[in-house]
Amino acid sequence: RKGQRMRATLMMTLLVPVLATQTQAEIPKNLENFSLEKFTGIWYVLAIATEAKKYLLRERKIGAVVVQALKKGQLKIMYAHDRPQGCQLYNIILKEDLKKSMFRNTVKGIRDFRVLSTDYWVYAVVYIKGGKAGYYYNNVLLCSREKMVKIEMLQEFIKMCQTVGLICNKTIFLKQDATCAHTIIPVSCDSTVFWLLPIRCF
Repeated sequence: RKGQRMRATLMMTLLVPVLATQTQAEIPKNLENFSLEKFTGIWYVLAIATEAKKYLLRERKIGAVVVQALKKGQLKIMYAHDRPQGCQLYNIILKEDLKKSMFRNTVKGIRDFRVLSTDYWVYAVVYIKGGKAGYYYNNVLLCSREKMVKIEMLQEFIKMCQTVGLICNKTIFLKQDATCAHTIIPVSCDSTVFWLLPIRCF
């Protein structure tokens, strides 16, 4: 618990300056020369900034995303997500919109999916605009190949949140409990090379 308190203190220390420097939201384009092949594989979801108020009402466990590249211009995502009723699994196929430099599936409520920043090896910051029937909300996810938050990736996450217009009181750092994530990521995958395998590791 002491370690968790120290981590929370560090995160809030980094977030506080963001409150004083908010600007009008501007969604960056998907990364130039973005490599879908390098982005595929397993990601842990460690933090989420969101406009969905209900999401911020309770502590949540870290989630997980498995990304697969299908035929040209299509992206398959499997997402393990901690909800009040328990861990929920979602499968969705996104189609690339080259004109707007993003992926989408409006039928499933994903109007905009784009990678704002990534080094492919350690972290990724992902923007998602979700919702249906006229209610839409912005989300920024901090994803990592491992379950640990590192200062450098946290700083990049904060910068992207600031760009999108999401402030620290709309950010939740997910509890370091991987039981939900491990519904799609085997425990044995916690290694330095697990993410190279798109679905499972051995």
